[in-house]
Amino acid sequence: MMTGVEQTWERLAAWFETNAPRVRARLAEPATDADLRAVEKSHGRALPADLAESWRCVNGVLDGRGDLASIMPGGHYPTSTAGAIRNLELSTQILTEAADQDPDDEIFADITNGWAGDTSDAWAHPPSWIVISEGPDRLFVDCRKGSLYGCVMKMLHSGGQIGPLWPNVAAMLAETADVLESINASARPCSVEYSGGEWPIPSTWWSRDE
Repeated sequence: MMTGVEQTWERLAAWFETNAPRVRARLAEPATDADLRAVEKSHGRALPADLAESWRCVNGVLDGRGDLASIMPGGHYPTSTAGAIRNLELSTQILTEAADQDPDDEIFADITNGWAGDTSDAWAHPPSWIVISEGPDRLFVDCRKGSLYGCVMKMLHSGGQIGPLWPNVAAMLAETADVLESINASARPCSVEYSGGEWPIPSTWWSRDE
């Protein structure tokens, strides 16, 4: 029996196959158990079940970013397990270099030890934040303690966070499928509304050219 996340990815794949086949072709192969273990090792924690299941269905998108890859609400580009690890490594490097010039361990400790769903104005990326999208502003799953464990937040490139945007990855994927299935694809809309505001739809989605 398929899980709810698996069923949602089936809906998404079917919608893209029918309405935007070039986008469907960009969905990557499933993550392996080794891929998932690598993310857990790098972040020092187990993955939320729905995030692991999502990566087991589709491990990011092929060939980098590009308009065709912006399949998450708000125009975000889903990252792979390797991308999540890379994002944490890069953020850790940036924070380490910044700390050498202007140590602020108290702020970072407050964020790290805070509750899931808490926000701040600081530029931060503790290991408890697992990035799930690429781009200047990144979506992440907040694995800090509390009742909102596993919620989806947004990390702003200029510093600070927004959210929670969804209670979990499963809810985010379900809304994605619901919104896409409500579109009149023959009208080739340039944007649609979702719970977070406007979602720009690239014109390249509707092109049938290779």
